[in-house]
Amino acid sequence: MMCPVNVVRTIVVDESKSQLCSLKTAMPDAAVIFCSFHVIQSFKARINKLREVTQSDKEVLFAWPKRMVH
Repeated sequence: MMCPVNVVRTIVVDESKSQLCSLKTAMPDAAVIFCSFHVIQSFKARINKLREVTQSDKEVLFAWPKRMVH
């Protein structure tokens, strides 16, 4: 049984822009929040791609999103 669209209050998404846009169009009154797990994973992946950042600096950077989320 599907939930009526007007009953949905909060939606959790990963960082997909297309998913976010589609959901906001379909359910404009629902609050959209980002999944902290996927945000942190994306942040780590992007930091790991930076060649000019040392591994020790990457470790420091990896701790930031966890502190902001928890």
